[in-house]
Amino acid sequence: MNKDFSIVVPWHQEGQLEAFRAAWDIPDNEPDYLIFQHDADKDGCAVTKNRGIQRALVRGSETVVVLDDDCFP
Repeated sequence: MNKDFSIVVPWHQEGQLEAFRAAWDIPDNEPDYLIFQHDADKDGCAVTKNRGIQRALVRGSETVVVLDDDCFP
């Protein structure tokens, strides 16, 4: 696993994750540096982003980038 960086993508609405994956051409077996964080409990954007960031830090990432699920190339 690459510990240099992680990209966190918090997502909320059904269908948005697949739209993000399709826009960025991400395969089903996404790279280790990519963290999709689902807001399954409807805790809100900030909580969901922070959960994803915490997962990245636990993995040992030194740099964490957060993209919204509607951020398309």
